[in-house]
Amino acid sequence: MLLRQRAGDLLARVRYAGERFVIERHGEAVAALVSIDDLHRLEAADQLAAAQRTQRQEALSQAQAVRDAILARRGGALLPDSADEVRRLREDRADALAGLRGH
Repeated sequence: MLLRQRAGDLLARVRYAGERFVIERHGEAVAALVSIDDLHRLEAADQLAAAQRTQRQEALSQAQAVRDAILARRGGALLPDSADEVRRLREDRADALAGLRGH
């Protein structure tokens, strides 16, 4: 009821002062009164988020295709764990450096 009584005042405050209002029904937020500029920003943010989501999905699909191609070329054998390979390379490097220090 308050919204109907004060609609003109609220709309002016939204339009000219950029204020935002949450509309509640039975104590629960059900809508918001925002400026058209705020609405455009929200819509642009939604579009950007959707585009980013699509890009991530496409990247995941491409990664899956690469993984499938690698598995096919290797006859289904998985590549070695890269963490194990990095650890081995670090150990080899540490051993080589220790050998240099010992001479």
